[in-house]
Amino acid sequence: MKKSILIPIVLVALSGCGRSSLDLPEDPISFDVYTLKSRSTSKANGTFIEGNPLSATTLPEGSQFGIFGYFHQSLGGENGSWDDAVTKGTTNHPNLFFNGHVTASYDGLTPQYTSDPVRYWPSNDKERISFFAYYPYDATGANIKTNLSSASNGEGVFEYAVPASAADHIDFMISDLCVDQSKSANYLTGDGKVRFNFHHVLSQVRIKTVNVINSNPNVTISNISIMFKNVPLSGRCVVTPTTDGEGKVVKDANGRVNNNFSWPKTSMSFTREGVNGIEAELCYDTDDNLIPGQVLLMIPYNFAYDPAYPDAEIVVVFDVDRTAADGEEYHYRNNELSAPLWKGGSAWVANHIYDYNITVRLEGLEMSAEVSDWAVGAGDVDLEEY
Repeated sequence: MKKSILIPIVLVALSGCGRSSLDLPEDPISFDVYTLKSRSTSKANGTFIEGNPLSATTLPEGSQFGIFGYFHQSLGGENGSWDDAVTKGTTNHPNLFFNGHVTASYDGLTPQYTSDPVRYWPSNDKERISFFAYYPYDATGANIKTNLSSASNGEGVFEYAVPASAADHIDFMISDLCVDQSKSANYLTGDGKVRFNFHHVLSQVRIKTVNVINSNPNVTISNISIMFKNVPLSGRCVVTPTTDGEGKVVKDANGRVNNNFSWPKTSMSFTREGVNGIEAELCYDTDDNLIPGQVLLMIPYNFAYDPAYPDAEIVVVFDVDRTAADGEEYHYRNNELSAPLWKGGSAWVANHIYDYNITVRLEGLEMSAEVSDWAVGAGDVDLEEY
């Protein structure tokens, strides 16, 4: 079951879809946003919504999400639609919003959302707009880059690169597709709101416990470090709407279409600057509180054996100090133990949490994983309720 973050967008009805923001500067499209609380201000500018629905709040100060908007002209007096590309031979280009963005700011405690560029609802209700979005907005494509252009068809592909440090990892999300929207035909029927349903497209990977079992009082194990090796450090997320046998989108009464997200293995890279892994740290303090800045947000990956790729594995490096019976001391540095990740489950799946428990013995490494949903809330939420 998909878990999602619900973000209603308020779009004010204006005349003339083709007009610029200079034509009616007093009536720009406005936005209002609902999401669950992001408590992780130490991680990627607070974008990480780790899955603790403790309270409702707006997006963090200064955060942004990107928008793509597709204008559908009315043909033959009929409502414009996303499916025109199938039935009438037209195309779905992001010609209204192309990687536009919305920025959250505050006037005291009151949130304000500013879009760039400014756009308007069509005055002709038969002209429709389809939308989808991603979070957080990446202006430079440093970590999230789309292959879409204003002339591209469909929703396209996002290229994603995992940052080297866990503290910089990004809660990359993509929304479902909202099709055939107008001022009077949208999620809340006539109030101008478009609701984005965002989904986590990465996996949370956490080190929950690290235990050392050593029965020899003359031996000490110390300086433990952990790395996930041969896991994808970059890849492409392909976004496609759910369609029927005729290629038309399957939408609900309000125009929402479930998007599908896939990460082709052939698009993945497993090295960064000659390093074929990513370091991991213990993600819980002594009171079992999560340390968000140490959580890894990773590309989903199937660990099944494939002769074309090395096995994904967890590697533990540690030092051993031994005192012999005659008092002589021996020091063994950078000892290494490893275990294949399939021992902790068959895959990292998007929108799931993986808590790893590790036990280090001189005889070998033991590893298991606890898997849970990356749940961020339940049910639809209307902004008016708050």
